Parts: sequence; structure tokens; C-alpha cells
Amino acid sequence: MDNDLGRLKTLCRALYYILTLLTAGLIVLVALMLLVFVVEAADPGAVTDGEDPVSMSMVAAATLMLVIATIVVIMLRNIAKSIYKEYSPFTHTNVRRFEFISLACLLTIALVPLVNMDTQLTAADVAGFIIGAVLAAATFYILALVFRYGSWLQKESDETL
Repeated sequence: MDNDLGRLKTLCRALYYILTLLTAGLIVLVALMLLVFVVEAADPGAVTDGEDPVSMSMVAAATLMLVIATIVVIMLRNIAKSIYKEYSPFTHTNVRRFEFISLACLLTIALVPLVNMDTQLTAADVAGFIIGAVLAAATFYILALVFRYGSWLQKESDETL
């Protein structure tokens, strides 16, 4: 059992560093999208060739999705860090992080109408996105419940000893 926990901690340490790099990249993308938003707001058509200016709602939706993705990656990074640094991966903090990620996945569904206004997504595209977001939210919520139960078991075990 200790060998499995050791492997988990090692994998989570590597994952933490990978997610740290991904976070930095996402922050740069968010900054670039905000720059596009500001430039396009100041001079419509400045970002494109002028014939097909970028829609402000599309830029706003893309920026919001990148912000949500950045927050989710930061939460996953914090979970990985917690797992490799703490005695047990089953903490109440990790439960809250998984619940937050689940809610963030559901929040992306609210952005579909903004994206669909300008891109004219097909019904299959919209349905696929919504189903994917709901499945991701359900998966992270199930992980939150597993970690909540693991946290309770860990507490019972610690109190028994």
C-alpha cells in the first residue's frame, strides 16, 4: 500500500510541474485574448482584414472559456500539489476543489449561446459540447464524493489509532 501511495505522490509531483507550465501558457493566452478584445473594441476590424471583423461576443466568450479553463487547471494543479505534499490525498480542501471544477464545467454551458450567435454551430456541435460539459461535471462531482468518503475514512482511521 505504501508503494502505491509513493507512486501516486511521484506521479502527482510530475503532474504538478506539467500543470504549472500549462497554467503559464493559459495565462499568456488569456492576456492575448484580452488584448484582442481591447483592440477590437477600440477599432472594429483592426484584428482582422476588415471584411470579416471579429465579433465582440465571440471574443468575450472565447476569453471567458479560457479564464474558466485556466481556473480549472489551477485547481487541478493545486490538487496534484496537495496529493504529493500532504500525508493523505483525502482532504476536505481537495473535495471542495473537485466540486468547484464540477461547477466550472457546468458554467461553460452558459457560454454556448454566445459562441453560437456568431459561428452558427450545428445542433450536433452544440449537443456534443453540452453533453461533454455535463459528463465532465458529473465525473468531477463523483471524484468529489469519492474524496469526501476517503476523507471521512481517513479521519476515522486517524481517530482510531
